[in-house]
Amino acid sequence: MDIKVRLFAIGASGNSERTLTLDDGASVADALNNLNIGDAEAYLTLLGEASVPMAERGECIIKDGDVLTVFPPIKGG
Repeated sequence: MDIKVRLFAIGASGNSERTLTLDDGASVADALNNLNIGDAEAYLTLLGEASVPMAERGECIIKDGDVLTVFPPIKGG
């Protein structure tokens, strides 16, 4: 299955959007692992418009065509 991944302020390129191909039944945690993004970088994840807490990422199953959005922790001063 294919999903769209939107990354904000993660990696050298800053913001990016890409298509990711995953096996059927993959979870949000599987997608993040596939992208080599750990919990420290993926502070907030959205599947569609719904927030997926860190504790639920392994159980939250992705469907073909879903949009996964990932934000890092917000830092500033």
